[in-house]
Amino acid sequence: MKIRIMLFTVVIIVLGISLAQQKSDEFPSLKGPYLGQKPPGMTPEIFAPGIVSIEIMNHSSPVFSPDVENTTFIGSWRKSSKN
Repeated sequence: MKIRIMLFTVVIIVLGISLAQQKSDEFPSLKGPYLGQKPPGMTPEIFAPGIVSIEIMNHSSPVFSPDVENTTFIGSWRKSSKN
């Protein structure tokens, strides 16, 4: 049983590393005001498309720590409309 768990863990790690290396785009720098995004205007827009807001997930409102150093939100996969 322990061997199966170890083997499963190794397979998951190798698969994760493999998928992570397939991404050829470099992750953008998230520095400065608004994490490098343009400041908000009068028209609502999706914030940080592809970074914070992605099409395959729904997410809750962000929750900030008391010192405002950290933020957390819960994500859930969207159900495919193709099914």
